[in-house]
Amino acid sequence: YEMAPGNKYIGEVGKAQSMAVYTWKVGGTLRTTFVNGKFNGIGVEIPNPDSAYVSRIAYWKDSKVESTIDRESGCITGDCENGSGMFAFKDGRVYKGGWKNGKFEGKGILISAKMRVYSGDFLNGMIAGKGILIYPDGMIYTGDWKDNKMNGEGSYYWPGGKWYKGGFLNDNYHGKGYMHHKDGTIQNLQVVSGHPLLIPSAQEAVKQWVYQPTLLNNEPVEV
Repeated sequence: YEMAPGNKYIGEVGKAQSMAVYTWKVGGTLRTTFVNGKFNGIGVEIPNPDSAYVSRIAYWKDSKVESTIDRESGCITGDCENGSGMFAFKDGRVYKGGWKNGKFEGKGILISAKMRVYSGDFLNGMIAGKGILIYPDGMIYTGDWKDNKMNGEGSYYWPGGKWYKGGFLNDNYHGKGYMHHKDGTIQNLQVVSGHPLLIPSAQEAVKQWVYQPTLLNNEPVEV
């Protein structure tokens, strides 16, 4: 939805704290944690492609940059062995969160060299549990993870308003799920179990479902 005229926020609504993407009208995006409507925490800022500025990773407080992060700095703050700390890797990654025996553990945020931002659970140095991944182009996955891959139940959102909800296995769609388009229609329904005589009629019935899309000037729009 729009937070200011022409600016867009993509993320959870109604929560005091959430991971989200903020896009300015003039171009450029910020992927960071919002706390009570303000940018807070580590985040990635990607400017308008026509801008002279370059992408940067910075630490935000109350929508202001407190410091930028040198991605070859080692352990920047805290305890990066057993505790909570921020670490910048020479390969371009930056991690902020829990550590155990020198590995990611518990809650944390990991920013890749390609500016993908993950916020959620880690186990023994790997992404595992619940979390949200935001891609540089604005695509978002939120759901279950195991061994650094999408595994379990989750939802995948495209910037244009299309989204998929269902099962995932090793980063691929798996099992039952459905694709929801901006106009409210459902496609690509999959069935993993059920009586053979009932499956065809059940599939046809569900494909007839049409959700009421959000309209602007009588045209469906993303929200």
